[in-house]
Amino acid sequence: MAVITLLAGGRWVSHIEAGPVYITDVLLAAAVLHTVCSRLLVKHHSGSNQGPGVLVGLVVLATLVRVIPSEGEALLIARDAAPFVYVAVAYLSARGYLLAGEPDRRRTARLVHGALVIHLCWVACVVLVPDLSSALSESWSGPILEVRSDLDTALLGILAGVSILRFRRKEGTWMSASLAGASVALALTMHSRAGLLACGICVVAAMAGGTNRNAGASVRTVALGVSAVILLIALLPSSPAAQRLIATVDRTAASQTLAVSAEGTSNARKVAWERVIRFTLAEPARVMIGVGFGPDFLKDADADLTLGSQTYQRVRSPHNYLLTAFARLGLLGLTVIAALLATVLAAAIRELWARHQPDELTFMCVLVVMSLFVIAMLGVVLESPFGAVPFFWAGGVLLARRHQRRRSSARTAHVAPSVPYRGRRLIGAPPEGAGSLAAVAESAPSLPMEPTARAVRQR
Repeated sequence: MAVITLLAGGRWVSHIEAGPVYITDVLLAAAVLHTVCSRLLVKHHSGSNQGPGVLVGLVVLATLVRVIPSEGEALLIARDAAPFVYVAVAYLSARGYLLAGEPDRRRTARLVHGALVIHLCWVACVVLVPDLSSALSESWSGPILEVRSDLDTALLGILAGVSILRFRRKEGTWMSASLAGASVALALTMHSRAGLLACGICVVAAMAGGTNRNAGASVRTVALGVSAVILLIALLPSSPAAQRLIATVDRTAASQTLAVSAEGTSNARKVAWERVIRFTLAEPARVMIGVGFGPDFLKDADADLTLGSQTYQRVRSPHNYLLTAFARLGLLGLTVIAALLATVLAAAIRELWARHQPDELTFMCVLVVMSLFVIAMLGVVLESPFGAVPFFWAGGVLLARRHQRRRSSARTAHVAPSVPYRGRRLIGAPPEGAGSLAAVAESAPSLPMEPTARAVRQR
């Protein structure tokens, strides 16, 4: 339920308070309680002990080890440690996926798709009526329908990818085409370069993979490709994100105002990264185990001002998840987290290019992982619940599928080989110690064969 809520609302939903905590924390606590109760009350299910792998446990363990000696305000320590504790969501999704049957997985895919459609609707309303969010926020006494460019563009890309997949599979053809076009068009109105890049990756992944390579799919893919090219030619010149992305490569080819903005953002991020790395490498202890949780390493490294701490009072991340992990957990923690991310990405790519046709839920998880990873390398995404919870939920599903496939392959490898034939006579399996089936086949007596037509004429 937490994943559905976050995919439908995005960032502003995660900031809705439920007493002293946020609504995301309440939903995650309910999911953990449900998992624990079901494990205690429900009989053991075959395969339920299979999890997402040991790397998830190592990340959580490393986080807990660094939390224990931390000193300072408890809320700050919890806030700094939360991004790495969210990795445990992979356990919940992996176990749920393995216990669920095909009807449950299809139902989950429909819920995810519905959440993405809801997200598309409210983003479209905000884009068409720019003052809507501020008006509702004043009456709500908090942010509501507030667009976060990088995340919302990535979510639009996920919906576009899923809609393209449905179009290729001839599922709701016109509705799927309309949703894909609307998602891409809205994504082009945003300002985030990373979000637009994530959206493009989702669209390309949906066109290139996710279905069998047959003639019908190829024709539809060509039609989609032509439509996408026409749409891009029409909308790219007026797209802020596209202009900023072009300015990153060639400043003279983009709008001067957007080029200055893009260059300023890139330079500020580069300076902040250099200062954080220099600060972390200054002491051997920081290099190995990081600064831990509680200290504001951005402020200590004089990197907070470049990332807008004067405007945003709660900036505590250098806009790069791996760099945050290095500063907080050191080289040891970074190694484990990088290995986990590499494993999840490898599982996503394997599903995308597999010969078999993945189900819709699996394909959604592939798009979630790929798109959120892109924006997490250039923003504060996996450090927050609105990005970490969907990412590690999808990662847990993909890792569970990987373990499930390995277990199936192992079972297939232990199945007895098929009994060979020779002529029209069945050769029985050799007794124990009799040698290989090939040797038995060679020693079997030859069987009389019926004469061919040529032999009859010769007679």
